[in-house]
Amino acid sequence: MGWAPFALQQYDYYYRRNTKPGHPNEDFKISRLPSEIFEDHIYLTFMDDFVGGQTLQYCGDKNCMWSSDYPHPNMTWPNSRAFLARQIGNLDPEKQKRVLAQNCIDLYGLDVKA
Repeated sequence: MGWAPFALQQYDYYYRRNTKPGHPNEDFKISRLPSEIFEDHIYLTFMDDFVGGQTLQYCGDKNCMWSSDYPHPNMTWPNSRAFLARQIGNLDPEKQKRVLAQNCIDLYGLDVKA
């Protein structure tokens, strides 16, 4: 997920640059910034992505979810808690909750009792 903030920044830049009045692409078929469309439709997951975890401080936590990918070979188990502590331990508890559970609950409309 660490790649996303830079890519979205670039897509927005090119969209703004290439859809100005008089530009050959001014009638481009989308009317919103790519980052806005991304925010409405795309979720990112991560397992071992220190850079991605750090970007949550700046880019928000709405579209990101942690994944253990158990039982695949690239999983973080049995050290998942240590990975999480390094990657998102600096975030406030509410952001951690969103990334670790609430975003998944919201995305899939899960009925989870408190």
